[in-house]
Amino acid sequence: MIPAPFGTAIVYLGPCSLISPKVCHTIHALAMNSQTHSIYLVAASFFYRLYILEHPPAIHDCSFTFLLSQFPLTIISQICTLHSIDDDAEVREAFREIYDDLDDYFVQGHLKSHSRLLFKFSQYYTAGSGWPVAAVVFLVRRKVIQLLHDQKNSMSDRTSNMHKVLVKVLTLQACLPVIFIVTVSGYVVEKSGLFRHPLIELLIIAVSSTS
Repeated sequence: MIPAPFGTAIVYLGPCSLISPKVCHTIHALAMNSQTHSIYLVAASFFYRLYILEHPPAIHDCSFTFLLSQFPLTIISQICTLHSIDDDAEVREAFREIYDDLDDYFVQGHLKSHSRLLFKFSQYYTAGSGWPVAAVVFLVRRKVIQLLHDQKNSMSDRTSNMHKVLVKVLTLQACLPVIFIVTVSGYVVEKSGLFRHPLIELLIIAVSSTS
């Protein structure tokens, strides 16, 4: 991924390049939107744990509704991402000032000169989710731990231990937004034109792949 003030280019090198750029773009869009969706699920997990502690017993219909509520934004963003790519040749030509050796690669992306509302929504949803969602996750986690401490005398040992184990698991999951922030920060730095380096672009791809 090559973010720049005038657009974003994506160079595909994987097995999908043996098929078509469209397949590569579809897989990339699914990966990015799934990653964003996962940090919302982490936040939802903490909120649901908080709900259980404040309103026992939990209502199954409520938990099912809560889970379903996480999907619409991701689905909309996926559709927007798939329908907001610009002409391959135009993207390749625009990015020659950064890399002049892209002719032998599958390159797709978005140009600021062809700004679309669809792409703006997708961009704000993926790139704009990191910091606020991470902040919410750690704030709600703190609230959950405080409630567990306040209610420990009214809980059985089994219930208390179960909650503690779940909080530990959720805490490990809370590392995901932090990893996501690393990716987003690199993207924002290059997108704003503050600094550019191939290592930042490799970092974006590497962290996105491992998370």
